[in-house]
Amino acid sequence: MAVVSDAWPALENVFIDADMKKYFEIIVISTQIGTLKPDPRMYETAIEGLKVNNSEAIFIDDNINNCLGAERLGIKSILMSRENFNENRETNKTMLVVKDLYELEQILQSVKM
Repeated sequence: MAVVSDAWPALENVFIDADMKKYFEIIVISTQIGTLKPDPRMYETAIEGLKVNNSEAIFIDDNINNCLGAERLGIKSILMSRENFNENRETNKTMLVVKDLYELEQILQSVKM
């Protein structure tokens, strides 16, 4: 797993302090890369760090533009839509839209790894 975040470098310390960094192979932070999502470099850095093909990755974000940026690279995307859920689900026919982490967990558990 990877984190791809538009954030300050201190975000990595948050993961360390919460003892969560061990769950991620790579943490990609926009201020360290010098660009923001949906710039392809954000996703490509994560893909290279994970040593997987784009088609093997799943990107999850609450911003449709970030999801579309990943999809342009052949990365399957899931839109987390806590607000306007029904509207987003109806208008985004090609992308999975989930309401919360519980629904996301059910979907990920059904994916063969």
